[in-house]
Amino acid sequence: MGVRTGSALQRGSAGGDPAHGFAATVSVLPTREKRYGVTYREDMPRVRQAIRDMKRPGLYPAEHGRN
Repeated sequence: MGVRTGSALQRGSAGGDPAHGFAATVSVLPTREKRYGVTYREDMPRVRQAIRDMKRPGLYPAEHGRN
């Protein structure tokens, strides 16, 4: 897998009402680490296990997350 870098601009809008929309600029840091995402409820056990696996050797801060 290659290194991905860049930035993105997201906009949300609900009839132009600022209380229901947002705009944000996001910087993406270069990394070769695997990314995890939760799209479906069924994804949670796999991602939680991956986080636990990263906490053991200190790759993920122990104070983050519930498991």
